[in-house]
Parts: sequence; structure tokens; C-alpha cells
Amino acid sequence: MVIMKNALWKDILRDINKSKGRFISIAAIITLGVMLFTGVKIAPIDMKATADKYYDDYREKAQIAVSGEIWLDITAKGINKGVAIEEVQELLNIKKEETMVFGDYLNDLEMMKSAYHSYAMENAHEDLKKVARFITKSNDESGVVHAINSILG
Repeated sequence: MVIMKNALWKDILRDINKSKGRFISIAAIITLGVMLFTGVKIAPIDMKATADKYYDDYREKAQIAVSGEIWLDITAKGINKGVAIEEVQELLNIKKEETMVFGDYLNDLEMMKSAYHSYAMENAHEDLKKVARFITKSNDESGVVHAINSILG
């Protein structure tokens, strides 16, 4: 049995020696894959820790809105998309009933309340769909264009 194992190892080493470049390439690809997978698994944990520290440090000055599975919007306290829309409405003398907005994630919640024509994309977060007045096609299906065309005829 020992002789058979030694012969097997000699064969393996001989095959590796014949194609060192291919062996090194495969080993490098496997190593990079493991490193990438480890990084992807660790990134959300690090992001949450960083966001928690930032929030603790700037709680009085800033607010955080979740804007995607791995995205955060960090703005000055009291500032959000809804406030921005209301500022534009006031500046241009536009009524809420004359305003159309589109959103797909939680950072759009306040904005939905600032316009009568508030559209959530089909692929939007479920909480946003509850607040929006209308639902349109998904981002991938050009939902914004579809909704505008349906209004304009």
C-alpha cells in the first residue's frame, strides 16, 4: 500500500511538473475565488459596523436611510428627497397634484408623500409600494418611461 501511495504521488508530481503553468493558474484562480468569497461574506458585517460607528458619532447631525441592499444614504438631519421636492415645488410654484415622483427603495419614502403622482417601481421595496399611490413596471422594464407615456397619452 505504501509503495502504491508513493507511485501515485510520483505520478501526480510528474504531471504537475509537465504543466507547471496550468497548475499555477488553476491554484491562483482557486485562491482568488476563496479570497473573493470571503470578502463578499465579510463586507456586509464591516459595512454595518462602520455605519453604526458613524451613526453613533454623528447622531445629532446626520440621518441614515437605507437605499439598497448594500447602500446607505447619509444626509444632514432633516434633509431627504421629500424635502428637496417640496423646495423645488415652492421655488417654482408647483402644486403637489402637479408633481410626479418615482422610487424603488426606502430612501424614497418621504419623496412619495411630496407628490400626488407617486410611483413605486414593480421591483421596489414592499414598504415603499404601500406608501406610493401607483405602481409601474420595474426598472428593467423602463417603468418610468411607461408611466410618463401613460399620463401624456
